[in-house]
Amino acid sequence: MASSILLQGGTVLVHDENEHVRPIKADILIEGRLFPRSKLALQLARGSRSLIVQNKILSPGFVDTHHHVWQTLLKGRHANDLLLDYFGHGNFTNPLHTPEDIFWDQLAGCLESLDAGTTTFVDHAHLNKSPDSTKAAIAATISSGIRSAPFADGRVSLGFAFDDFYLPKEVLAGIYEHVKSLGINVSTMHYVRNVITGEDVSEELVKRRELI
Repeated sequence: MASSILLQGGTVLVHDENEHVRPIKADILIEGRLFPRSKLALQLARGSRSLIVQNKILSPGFVDTHHHVWQTLLKGRHANDLLLDYFGHGNFTNPLHTPEDIFWDQLAGCLESLDAGTTTFVDHAHLNKSPDSTKAAIAATISSGIRSAPFADGRVSLGFAFDDFYLPKEVLAGIYEHVKSLGINVSTMHYVRNVITGEDVSEELVKRRELI
């Protein structure tokens, strides 16, 4: 079996340093997980497994910056639910998932992403209810073959996730003062219109509340 693959005759979407995309006709050599660019590499690749990809578009993988990969399982169960429906009979049943459930959830999510062309995502893996649950999710991620790497420099640091900006200003001030007292430097929020209050959650809103 060839150790490299040569994609011939495709239309390659090339991103320049300004993130402008140019479509060009080119051959792409894949060696393991690397893409050598030199002409010599392409000349030496003639013994590689060759795939003719004329009339096909070759693009870098998409990037998903916020994903709960294990929740892939929930797509069938909550297909006809609105977000508020999910909060009631979906969100509060999450602890019922076993480590085996989480393995298959995570594996399906990774494979689904690869199939759709998403090769990089930030996985907000928030179903770590036990060491076995975490191990199952990691094992599934590795088994999928998707590129993955741990984040946090090998150490766990405390973060803060918050969306309840409809609370009174003085309550929010108390919450954020406590967060700051704990030395928390990373905070996340859903950058979207709040379905409860109808107000956009944004950096401007946080500044207006004098929270940062």
